Amino acid sequence: MLTLRRFATLAESYGADLARWPEETRAEAKRLAASSVDAQRILADARVLDWTFDEASKAEDRALWHGTEAEAALTRLRGHVATAIAAPEAPARRPAVGGWLVAGFGGVSLGRLEWFGVATGGGLAVAGGLVLGYLTVSAGSAETVMTLLQPGPLHLFGFS
Repeated sequence: MLTLRRFATLAESYGADLARWPEETRAEAKRLAASSVDAQRILADARVLDWTFDEASKAEDRALWHGTEAEAALTRLRGHVATAIAAPEAPARRPAVGGWLVAGFGGVSLGRLEWFGVATGGGLAVAGGLVLGYLTVSAGSAETVMTLLQPGPLHLFGFS
């Protein structure tokens, strides 16, 4: 059974035109609208909101489109959509890398070059870390391993 609260929610979602409502609720909505004053009031409020949206849309269209431009644009759009639907399925495109379509580059695809760049960057980061680690280790006496593990000042790039 369609409650008045659910009826109001549907009216807010779909508007006053019951033809836009979900098919499974239309029959009950028509019965409720015919028998309930509250339901009729809800539909009247929804009609006002629908009218307001329609008028705002018309005013915006008048401001943006001049003369028959809107109808011509709609006709072009419909033609393009119909052509796209009727056209056979296009072959799958390769994914884009960096805004360019992946194409062969010396026998290596740009997708593989991207991974090569990631690997190179990672290798350089590791090498930089090793160099930085080498430069920061103090050159104290290496009597035993335990003396190396003792905390001491770190000399970063010659600064202590």
